[in-house]
Amino acid sequence: ICMTQLSVLFFAASLFHLSLAVVPASERQALVDLYNASNGTSWSNSNNWLVGDPCDGSWNGVTCNVGQTTVTELDLSVNNLGGGPIPDLALPNLTELHLQDNQLSGSIPDF
Repeated sequence: ICMTQLSVLFFAASLFHLSLAVVPASERQALVDLYNASNGTSWSNSNNWLVGDPCDGSWNGVTCNVGQTTVTELDLSVNNLGGGPIPDLALPNLTELHLQDNQLSGSIPDF
């Protein structure tokens, strides 16, 4: 590979990396805390939770903005969530939270 080809490959790889949106670590941690506090291993559907980025479209019940950079909705209703209390949800752009028909105890934090 000559230096020109190497430069082109590096530039293309850089552009690809920049195009991948990633949810902030604090939002991912808030979701992990929710999973752990609500018996995530016993959920009816915990597909892909704790794997990769929550906004890549694979975490069951997680909806993100168009740019895939922030969590905007959680729908974990009828999913066998248990335990509690639910930790503070450090999800600043969350507009909808659906947790009905689960076995949670304690209060739901404001968001």
